[in-house]
Amino acid sequence: MPGYTTSDKDFLSPAPAEPDYPVVKYLKPAPPASLRERVDRLLYGIKVDVPPEYDHYGYEIRRYMAHIAGPEVLGNSTRLEQELKNIGRAKIVHKYWRQELQKEAGEIQKIIDENPSASDARTMFKYNSGVVNAFLAESDVWLEKNEILLKFLLDRQDYYTYKDPNFKFDKNEDRLEFARHYEAARKSHEILSGYMMFRAMVY
Repeated sequence: MPGYTTSDKDFLSPAPAEPDYPVVKYLKPAPPASLRERVDRLLYGIKVDVPPEYDHYGYEIRRYMAHIAGPEVLGNSTRLEQELKNIGRAKIVHKYWRQELQKEAGEIQKIIDENPSASDARTMFKYNSGVVNAFLAESDVWLEKNEILLKFLLDRQDYYTYKDPNFKFDKNEDRLEFARHYEAARKSHEILSGYMMFRAMVY
C-alpha cells in the first residue's frame, strides 16, 4: 500500500503544541485619539499585539483554527467534520474583518484626501494599507488550503489509514493528491507565520 509520511515534513508532524484560545468576552475599544492612531489600528490583531478582548476578529479566527489538524483529527471523520465547521466559522469572521478593514481604510483615505497637510499619516496609511491587503489575501489562502486538505481527507476516509505520523493510501493517485494539498497548506501556514499575531498557529 503506498504510504505518505508526514514526519518528512514540518507542518503536521511531529505533533506540535497547539495554542490555547479560550472564549473571551469582547469589549469595545475607546475611540482613537488621533488620525495617526486610527491608521495604526489597521494593523491591530495582524502585526500589533492587542489584548484578546479587543481583538474581535483576529483572536476569533485563531481560536477556531487552533486545533484543526492534530493527530486526533486526521484519522477521525467526526473530528474532521467538526474542524471543517470551525474553518467555515473562521472564514465568516474573516469576511466580516475584511469588510470592517476596507470600510475603515476608505474612511481614513477620505480624511487624508481632504487634509493635504496630513503627510505623515498619508505615508503610514499607504504602508499599513499594503500590509492589510497582503494579510487579507494570504490569510484567505491559508483558510482555503486547510479547508481543501481536510475535505480531501474526509472524502477519502475509507481509502486511507492514519497512525501518527504516517498516512497510507490505497491508491497512489490519492497519495499524490494528498501530498499536493498538504504542501499547499504547509506553505500557506509558513507565509501566515510572518504576521506576529499568527505566529503561534501551528496548522
